[in-house]
Amino acid sequence: MKPPLLIQADLIFGSAEDPAQARLLHLLSELKQADRPLVLIAERPDRWTPTVHRVDRAFMRQADLEAEIRRAGGALDAIIYLDLGLFGRKRQYRRNMADLANRYDCSLEQIRAILKPGKIADALSDIIGNVERIERDDRIGAALEGAVRQARMTEKKRPQ
Repeated sequence: MKPPLLIQADLIFGSAEDPAQARLLHLLSELKQADRPLVLIAERPDRWTPTVHRVDRAFMRQADLEAEIRRAGGALDAIIYLDLGLFGRKRQYRRNMADLANRYDCSLEQIRAILKPGKIADALSDIIGNVERIERDDRIGAALEGAVRQARMTEKKRPQ
């Protein structure tokens, strides 16, 4: 199995009317065709508040993200929530990423991430192989195209 591509959830989903949104969803579906698992990463919400009659907003957003990607022909493999609060520790981030690497039978160095500059990028920069920081939201398309291209090249190099 190929190593996953981690993308910060905030980079992918803006307004449904945004024309760039359709392009991003198309690129996400190409990741599935190139056999590259998609894993979204987000900061753990300050408060998880599930009740019997109300679903927590974070879980509703997760379901919406998964449905949008599926409608576009892609597949969302997982969403990882990192605790970036006062007590978030580098050791815990390393364990989280090691678990992810074990799940996909790859090394930490093979994992690539596309993230906004900030806490998540800082937390993962010394742990995984490649952290690409996207300064502006409009750069996500180019970064995703590069990831798709890389996944296809890796696929062609593989012996049949």
